[in-house]
Amino acid sequence: LDYHALDAWEPVYEQVRRRQPEPITPAIDEEARGMLARWVTSPYALEWSQAESFQRELDLLLPVGAAPQDLVSGQIDACLKDDHGWRLYDFKTTNVPPGPH
Repeated sequence: LDYHALDAWEPVYEQVRRRQPEPITPAIDEEARGMLARWVTSPYALEWSQAESFQRELDLLLPVGAAPQDLVSGQIDACLKDDHGWRLYDFKTTNVPPGPH
């Protein structure tokens, strides 16, 4: 998806939908289209479309101590550079039930 052309998401979705090994049910198709339509009008999508630089899924290796093995490794889901500097995004997909934890 080109974040500088957010209004062009439907042709991209159609390409992905046609490549699925199993047919997509009408209910899933409607849910996916609704999610994408909400995403492209979200504050995040607007920030991303206006970014000077935007990167996804960057590997991270960060020293956290003096020993060579004192490293934290992971992946940055998304980061962008704008007039305020760099912003990092980390997405969680786990469903957490409402209520105290």
